[in-house]
Amino acid sequence: RGGRGRGGGGGGKRMVVVGKEKQWLKSNKGEKRLAKPKQKRRKGWSYEEVEMLKEGVQRFGTGCWREILKQYDFQDRSNVDLKDKWRNLLAKGDVDVKIIAGKKRKRLEVEQEDEDESE
Repeated sequence: RGGRGRGGGGGGKRMVVVGKEKQWLKSNKGEKRLAKPKQKRRKGWSYEEVEMLKEGVQRFGTGCWREILKQYDFQDRSNVDLKDKWRNLLAKGDVDVKIIAGKKRKRLEVEQEDEDESE
């Protein structure tokens, strides 16, 4: 395969991001390339974040994740994080929804469960 796989010898440099600063490091093959950024650490969802997500979906509908992210104070969350959490809430049955047809996006009315009824 032309010797371009992972590993191997060489003595070039490669760039690594340290904080907000980029640094060049030696690579195995003598070529300069940017290092892959490290994955962010997974963070659990608080009760308040889940409630904000439910309220945002009720207000803006599904698919408007960037708008929900702008309007609510989610700390260190991306629009993709919101979408994935919503999908997981639906899959687990943690959210009861009524689908209300909209023009482009489906708007969902989230039914809040009363704590007294669940006991």
